[in-house]
Amino acid sequence: MRAVDTNVLVRLLTRDEPKQAAVADAFVQHGAWVSVLALAEAMWVLVAVYERDAAQVARRSDAPEPPAPHAPGTGCGGGGA
Repeated sequence: MRAVDTNVLVRLLTRDEPKQAAVADAFVQHGAWVSVLALAEAMWVLVAVYERDAAQVARRSDAPEPPAPHAPGTGCGGGGA
């Protein structure tokens, strides 16, 4: 499996360089491994260089909304019904 470095992650997340973003998309198309270090470095770059705040780093505008939390007793997690 391919490993993704910080630069690839930044290109995938910012999409600020269309040609590099396309290359990054192709690189991870069939799956890729991301180390914790590369993820931490990419987050630092987004905050320090791209001046994104924590909320912007945590979510992307084109990412789907997370599912709503399950209410107790709805059958999820074995806690009720």
